[in-house]
Amino acid sequence: MTIDRTRPASFRPGGAEKGGPVARTSVPTPVQAPTTGRCACGGSCPRCQDAVPPSLSGGGRRGNAAPAPVPAPAAPTPAVPAPVVPEPAVAPVPGATVRWQDTWKPTPLPFRGDGQVAQWYVDFSVTANSAWLVQRVQNSWTIEHTDTSTYPGAFAHKWYPPTADYYEAWWVDRAQNVRTPTTLTTPAQYDPPSAWGDDLWNVNTGSKKETKGTYVRRGDLFVVAALPKTFVFNAVADAGVLPATTASQTEFGAPVATRTATVTWDYSTTALPTIVIT
Repeated sequence: MTIDRTRPASFRPGGAEKGGPVARTSVPTPVQAPTTGRCACGGSCPRCQDAVPPSLSGGGRRGNAAPAPVPAPAAPTPAVPAPVVPEPAVAPVPGATVRWQDTWKPTPLPFRGDGQVAQWYVDFSVTANSAWLVQRVQNSWTIEHTDTSTYPGAFAHKWYPPTADYYEAWWVDRAQNVRTPTTLTTPAQYDPPSAWGDDLWNVNTGSKKETKGTYVRRGDLFVVAALPKTFVFNAVADAGVLPATTASQTEFGAPVATRTATVTWDYSTTALPTIVIT
């Protein structure tokens, strides 16, 4: 079958025949934008966005708003120095007292060929806390060999010759215990207490031969708030591990107590040395 595709002469687009009504397409009439400056979009279209005054949009077109101002960095806070706590002045502790008791009674020794003559241990009691107990030790002696040979000879003991005049110090803790210090700070660190006592007085002639003589030791005791800088460790052999000095001291005031030991002996006899404690 043959299909005739020839358009009729009366054909018009839109389906209307020639001479008939022409079909029209209805086009919506745009809604008139309000006179307040925005269209019917409600202000969401690009055109309305561009029309928003900078004072309402934050300073620019949509998508190109001015960045928020960056605050200036805060000035650094100046470091606050730690409070400086001054060390106590080197001065006597008012009202402090010192007593002692034997932990090893004064002991005279027979001749043994090692120079030892006598020894004496004591413990101290101090009516102060967080302070320093200082002892000034003064030694004087007259010693000779019983065979009249030159004294002292070749034998040398660590305590010979004695130091004639020196100071040594202990720390007194908060509980008024006398301690052997390991630092010179105030307050000081310290070792555990000795099982023997706080202080040993030892008389040694420094000779292997028989001797005779007299030895006097005096200890003046002070209680002070701090130590002078002249006190150091290992400064005086007679002080052992205690901080000590041979420098003269004037800040300590009068001694709060004094103890003495006088030892006499003659090893040419069998008698033991005599020890007088005051």
